[in-house]
Amino acid sequence: MAADRKTLRKRERNAADVLMNNTTIRENLDDVHAELALNWSFDQIAALVDKTADESDKKAQRQIDDLVEQLQDNLKELSSLTGSMPGCDDKLAASRDYQSFLNKVYGSKKDIPDYAKEMMEDFVKGTKSCSAEDTFSHFFAIIQKELSVA
Repeated sequence: MAADRKTLRKRERNAADVLMNNTTIRENLDDVHAELALNWSFDQIAALVDKTADESDKKAQRQIDDLVEQLQDNLKELSSLTGSMPGCDDKLAASRDYQSFLNKVYGSKKDIPDYAKEMMEDFVKGTKSCSAEDTFSHFFAIIQKELSVA
């Protein structure tokens, strides 16, 4: 039996509050980037809440908690990289930071997808400017691809 609308909204609100109260996920982001990342995250939470509506409270909450944890971890890393990505002239440091990001995004997965490795090479070799805008846009695209709730 599906949870009632009130229960679903409560699940969604509680998960969103966790992200809103975590200042580390936006500390190096400007307001526009923070809003974009949080709104996208809220959409992912809402999609999962809807997807798990027919599951038990315990099972649904476990899935929602897992997603929120992944979102927090990846958005913290995104914020950190946006604030500290080395200049494009330091390709070795940029490659190291990028590889660290990929390892965190993919966690225990043994193989980082080829497209992500290719994106790393393109970003490190081809980017003329390692601005916060470039860094945010590039890494946020990876997070969106990996954490989108279908």
